[in-house]
Amino acid sequence: MKIILQPCANKDAKDHFQKTIRNSIGSEDIVIWGVKKNNKEKWRTLREGDLVLFSANRRFFSKGTIVATMHNQSLARRLWKIDEEDDQTWEYIYFMSDSGEIDKGVAQLNETMGYKENYNIRSFQIIDDPVNVAEIVRMLST
Repeated sequence: MKIILQPCANKDAKDHFQKTIRNSIGSEDIVIWGVKKNNKEKWRTLREGDLVLFSANRRFFSKGTIVATMHNQSLARRLWKIDEEDDQTWEYIYFMSDSGEIDKGVAQLNETMGYKENYNIRSFQIIDDPVNVAEIVRMLST
């Protein structure tokens, strides 16, 4: 299992979260998220069972477990349109189950990962070191 850190603080991300996770489309059991082309190589490593943590304002506020991935530009355009800043969409898609709200600060993650105390998650990141993954899972359960 890997831990996926998914920032969700800017306006587009908040709107997308509201549309395809909080208000879920289709099944109530499956939610959908996507990343842009610059995250393609990281996205390729996602596997069923990986844990996704959504963050904003130095807090984790939602989680989900990956059940599938798909590259689909037309679906992404239908769901999230095109980002006018870079003319891209969030076409590298992943589907999650077991989504739900959490409320944990990032301070313990920063300590575990050796990040600076004031580090804020600003990019799609993958943590795959088993020791760090185990520590983060433990942190979430306390």
